[in-house]
Amino acid sequence: IFRIDKHKPTDLHPLKVVQGIQELCKRLITVPGEDRLSIQANANATLLMKCLVRATLCAKRVTEEFRLSS
Repeated sequence: IFRIDKHKPTDLHPLKVVQGIQELCKRLITVPGEDRLSIQANANATLLMKCLVRATLCAKRVTEEFRLSS
């Protein structure tokens, strides 16, 4: 999927990384339902996972350390 080359600069734009992480975090659902209680329970249950995903896949690490490309 990704062409990783440590010697070439990445062609992945940081805004695309941020948007991808936001979409991924929206899909994290542990408590299904649309009522107020379910939405709050899901937010509480996925908060730490979202923090971990955002910290691991932040735009700077993805482009500089991991050298991912589109």
